Amino acid sequence: MRIHHDLGIDFDANGVTLMLQFVSVASFIHDHIFGHLRQVCDCSEGRFDLLMTLRSAERPLLVTELAGRIMVKPSTVTQMLSRMRKEKVPLVSMTTDPGNRRRHYVSITDAGNEFIERNLPLHVKDLAQFTASLSKDERGELVRLINKLIAG
Repeated sequence: MRIHHDLGIDFDANGVTLMLQFVSVASFIHDHIFGHLRQVCDCSEGRFDLLMTLRSAERPLLVTELAGRIMVKPSTVTQMLSRMRKEKVPLVSMTTDPGNRRRHYVSITDAGNEFIERNLPLHVKDLAQFTASLSKDERGELVRLINKLIAG
């Protein structure tokens, strides 16, 4: 423990350093993974997340449901869908609820499913390669330690 004299608090400098390194590593990993996704698959993080969410849904989703699942505002989803539906080969489709014209259901098209089937293996391979420098035991230990931190 060190005492930060200006603030009069005790803290473990290694703990603070570790958390700052986590933030840096998280940013590096995010940039690597989604930079690779954009470069190899020509797909943004949001678009990939939206398509994966629709692909795993058991039914068409309301725009508000989709927004909640990918944790963005409904207006953001509406903008994304508007752009995606204007593409030469749309990856998503939208239908209006006949009983309430303000409600729109979104689903993935066959082309969208083909896009995911073609690109998901590349994305998963990149994720696996990212941790290839660690042994299986080291990866397991890292997962265990991160879970311990998350659990508090």
